[in-house]
Amino acid sequence: LLCRLHELVLRELGFSDIFKKVKDVENAKTISLFENVVHLNDAIEDESKRLENLVRGIFAGNIFDLGSAQVG
Repeated sequence: LLCRLHELVLRELGFSDIFKKVKDVENAKTISLFENVVHLNDAIEDESKRLENLVRGIFAGNIFDLGSAQVG
């Protein structure tokens, strides 16, 4: 919430996102990998391991995305 508020205030004051180009490139790469990641996760037969894999991926994604106002 604090990161989003920080970004909102910066935008309202006229500051642009200096990392927008980098974020756009990273988002495009991520989207191109998404289908394969879903298939790999679906191939995990043990339901608890599949769920653990999803949770680990979610946490990892949140760590990498920390500070980014864009959710893509």
